[in-house]
Amino acid sequence: MNRVVVYSITLIGLLLFSNSIENKRFPIDKLFNAVGMSYQKLMRSTNPSGRVLVKGSLCFFVGLTAVFSYERSLEILDKAPQYKICLMSCILFTMALSALYFLFGIPLFIFSKIEILIQTVKRKNLSLRFLATTFILFVYAFFLVYWKETMVACGKVVLVGLIVSYMLNMSMLIHISMEPVNCHLCRCQRKQKIEEKYPLKIVLAGALILILLIVFNLFLGVVMIASLYPDAYQNLAPAQGLTYLDLLYYTVISFTTIGYGEIVPQRLESKAMAIIIAYTSVMCLVIFVSSILALKDKLSQ
Repeated sequence: MNRVVVYSITLIGLLLFSNSIENKRFPIDKLFNAVGMSYQKLMRSTNPSGRVLVKGSLCFFVGLTAVFSYERSLEILDKAPQYKICLMSCILFTMALSALYFLFGIPLFIFSKIEILIQTVKRKNLSLRFLATTFILFVYAFFLVYWKETMVACGKVVLVGLIVSYMLNMSMLIHISMEPVNCHLCRCQRKQKIEEKYPLKIVLAGALILILLIVFNLFLGVVMIASLYPDAYQNLAPAQGLTYLDLLYYTVISFTTIGYGEIVPQRLESKAMAIIIAYTSVMCLVIFVSSILALKDKLSQ
């Protein structure tokens, strides 16, 4: 009887939740067109040498996706015939490439709209900076999963790349948060309709994406320090080592300044990283909250 009551209450809650959501059809075709236009705009917004670099980066992403699909197929279909492995690789490659297409395309679309909303940031090219920092972070993450020895051997170079990515992410967040919004640029060329109805939501989405990238950037830094120096972090839990999930947990807990303390930095490098994480979290909180409130006040006027 008690289970029936619990199940009934849960079902009623789900029904109320579904009825509270507006019944609107999601424009899939518009999403495809918007993502495709964002990629085309990225190609047009750079010089010829920049276009070559962008094309090379996208081709490199496709190559990493193919390698990932083949490696996962070997893990899933161990000792299976080769044609089954190839078929599984094609399926995984299509799924992963489609996911990456939207994973990078939607933020590119958002940043392209922010470039229109923010009048002084156009020449800074947020989309190209986003592609550069995501290229660095995702390639490093891929190598940490499959070729960790290579990353450890090139540890100092990797740390330099992570610092460059960190500076790009922070500069983009500052530009998005601090630059004034030009409401006149929200209109299209014909000035007959408003192209962006929700500038605050667009800026908010871009800032949230950058904060997630910054956290991921800091997590890779923690992983590299733990890989270069095995005694950099100590897990106070008995008879337990440190996995990537533990280090991600430590990064998020440190970024939110909660700091439960079960994972303790032991070396100068790991302590310096902890200081950087805490400082970054405070900076992101101050910049994000103050700029969003200022933007909301500007738009309300």
